[in-house]
Amino acid sequence: DFMPTICDLAGAAYPANVLPQEGVNLSGVLKGEAMPARRIFIEHEGNRSVRDGDWKLVALHDKPWELYNIATDPTEMRNLAAQEPARVSELSKAWDEWAERCSVTEKRAGKKQAVENPDIANKPLSIRCEVDTDAKDGVILAQGGNQHGYALHLKDGRLVFTVRISGRATAISGGAVSGKFTITAELKAGGAMTLAVNGKQVAEGNAGSLIAKQPQDELTIGEDAKSAVGEYEAPHPLKGSVTNVKITSHEI
Repeated sequence: DFMPTICDLAGAAYPANVLPQEGVNLSGVLKGEAMPARRIFIEHEGNRSVRDGDWKLVALHDKPWELYNIATDPTEMRNLAAQEPARVSELSKAWDEWAERCSVTEKRAGKKQAVENPDIANKPLSIRCEVDTDAKDGVILAQGGNQHGYALHLKDGRLVFTVRISGRATAISGGAVSGKFTITAELKAGGAMTLAVNGKQVAEGNAGSLIAKQPQDELTIGEDAKSAVGEYEAPHPLKGSVTNVKITSHEI
């Protein structure tokens, strides 16, 4: 809403070479006119909702939709999804269409890849993938959780490779990255860690050993779906694409 409103007030033209505007010009509201009726769509870190008049359809990340009537139930205590399946279907379809139209679901593209869950217990690892993102934060890929596992993620625009063993995390970080780049990360026998971007090594460290146990949390791409491997709050999704993922575990 800010963009069309500011463009109108400033007499500026919205650029024609970017995504079409989704918001509504609210300059009339500033003059006392009524707010235009419309649906409002929201997404944040995989959590999502739709507001349609008195109705609110809402869901936590990877959880079922819930439906509430805000007029009669402002504290959202009575989930009416079972009583209103047609409304749930209509509003959820509208949310999906909005998310596709506005590239909101782009960050989930990597999850569609057929990537096997590798056996990594007591094995050296080689991790390679291609990333296209302008995001400053988010999980590129992760296998494992807060006890055992590894993750590639972004923190303040810098690439981080984290290995967690028996609850203790060791992280190495390279320089700032953005746009399209290729990552290669390795955990070697003895615990040596290396991180490279576009074939150039940018960081090294030592985790002390290999990952001793096979993690319960499976490999996820574009987010860390369950408990966090790195120093972030799961699922910490990445807005962008992760492709050509190849993870190789070697026998010692």
